Amino acid sequence: MSVATTSQARHLATAEAPRATPNFSTTHTIRWTVSSRALAAGQPELVGADRREDVGMVVRIEIAESDFHASVAIEVGDSTHAVESIRGHTERSHVGACELLHLDSSELVASLRRSTDGYETLYARLPLLSRWGIAGGRYELVP
Repeated sequence: MSVATTSQARHLATAEAPRATPNFSTTHTIRWTVSSRALAAGQPELVGADRREDVGMVVRIEIAESDFHASVAIEVGDSTHAVESIRGHTERSHVGACELLHLDSSELVASLRRSTDGYETLYARLPLLSRWGIAGGRYELVP
């Protein structure tokens, strides 16, 4: 789903009356794969000596009715390095039978769709890598 479609779906969803679910909470994980060489240029202490393998950037999110807390970590081999903690606002909406969950903060923006296995990531933006000085490139969202 493209960003434009996601934005449009979010806009359409806000026009409908929200369907409240009391005491809502869930967890969700978003993973990116990042080149270890690119990460080492800005944050060499996170990569270590072996720069041949890609690095995992993992965002573990605890979602409540109206807010979320996310922990961002870098996984290199067997090592995990916590790098950032993020808090933000959540908004739930529906487009037809499709339930959407939107996470919004200055450090993480994501749109999730309810599926049979929980939620799937439709769109996610995490500006941390840009702040680390990793210029350009492509950051792969891992399903």
